[in-house]
Amino acid sequence: MTKRLTQVSDQLNHFGKSIEIDRYRNPRN
Repeated sequence: MTKRLTQVSDQLNHFGKSIEIDRYRNPRN
């Protein structure tokens, strides 16, 4: 159960980082 939660949080963290990168590349959005 803990491993699963860690995987999900890691995925969310990665997703958030990619969104931040997209915002940095396209400041208009």
